Amino acid sequence: MEADTQPTAQENERKLCSVCNMFYGTKTTNFMCSKCFKDSQGSSPGVTEKDSKMEAQSEEKAVEEEKKEEKPIQTKKNRCWNCNKKVGLLGFTCKCGYIFCSKHRHADDHECDYDHMADDREALRKNNPMLVTSKLETS
Repeated sequence: MEADTQPTAQENERKLCSVCNMFYGTKTTNFMCSKCFKDSQGSSPGVTEKDSKMEAQSEEKAVEEEKKEEKPIQTKKNRCWNCNKKVGLLGFTCKCGYIFCSKHRHADDHECDYDHMADDREALRKNNPMLVTSKLETS
């Protein structure tokens, strides 16, 4: 039973590094020292492709986060976003997410970045499906 728990002599065999001949390596590291083994693993093409894909994904995430952070948040909900005038109890909430006074309530008045036209077209497309009549054969 002791032979099963202890590794054999061949597995434990240490030889000088096959690259630098300064330190010892084992069979699991292809008889290379730890430094040479890490260098050989780092220069393999499979690792660099994975790294480049991961870097590209992280860059895309960073760009998306920057876009999300560009839009400022309205902290004072009782004031107009454009002129800072008090709006009273209700105010006018636009689809862009800000609250406006009666003077700036329309999208043209406060330079709204929300695409109202595309939203309306989509609502019409959903509410009014296309009616196609079946073609009848006349005899």
